[in-house]
Amino acid sequence: MVTVLTKRALRAILSNRTQFIAITIIVALGTSLCASLNIACENLSTSYNYVYEKLKLANFRVLINPVDRSILITLEKVSNVRDIEGRPT
Repeated sequence: MVTVLTKRALRAILSNRTQFIAITIIVALGTSLCASLNIACENLSTSYNYVYEKLKLANFRVLINPVDRSILITLEKVSNVRDIEGRPT
């Protein structure tokens, strides 16, 4: 059983067919754009983390003037420091 309201809605849609199709296409494009950007963001994040782990990149670098080994030993004792290395420049 079709109600009067449903009939009126269908008549309005059929009488403005092109507007209805245009709005439907715009909504579909917006939804697909949003979904594709979300997927692209997740893929970039996964790729970034994979490369970060694969190449064993440092969390951050500190550049200071040449120091002696005792400072590196002191920094190794800081909590949450997993690894530290001195590099000649």
